Amino acid sequence: LEKVLKTDPQVKLEVRTPDAYQGGMESFDVVVVDGVNPARVGNGRFVLVNAAPGDVPIEVLGRLESPVIMDWDRNHPIMRQIDFAKVAIEEAMRVRPLAPGKTLVEAQGGPLIYLLEERDRKAVFFGFDLFRSDFPLRVAFPLMLSKSLRWLHPAGLDQSSLQLATGQSILLPVEHGVTSATVTVAAGNRPYS
Repeated sequence: LEKVLKTDPQVKLEVRTPDAYQGGMESFDVVVVDGVNPARVGNGRFVLVNAAPGDVPIEVLGRLESPVIMDWDRNHPIMRQIDFAKVAIEEAMRVRPLAPGKTLVEAQGGPLIYLLEERDRKAVFFGFDLFRSDFPLRVAFPLMLSKSLRWLHPAGLDQSSLQLATGQSILLPVEHGVTSATVTVAAGNRPYS
């Protein structure tokens, strides 16, 4: 996980031990919690890998041995071009989400990858230990992790994010719950919705 994060040119990585993390975002854009369950993470944007911190509304019901992947969301921006057809996982957390969100990868027994979307917290939850699966060995892994980071924290409107090819879409951050927006172009002030 750390190696993949280091290869992303838009990621400045700082690694902390579980003892040093007291929850919260501090000054970070996204916090990755891997394999530990702090009592609380608080509000913010998180990637939770094989972790269900105490204040995250995900109930751990037990374990799933060699879960069989039933389906995955091929249309969500994080999941485009991602194939889970032959991903093998030795063991996963059997969970029940207790807050609004979206299942990205579903196995017999419950979600394996889930997007948690609360008013003040967004998280991508991976309910399995990456070292007990072959997912990190697949091309899909760094791609999905990169897309997850951009979904959690879309690029700001700096110059690099405004350099687009004709016809390329731009991702603009909006508050949680916003379902529509209107864009007005400079030439003619013609609105688009």
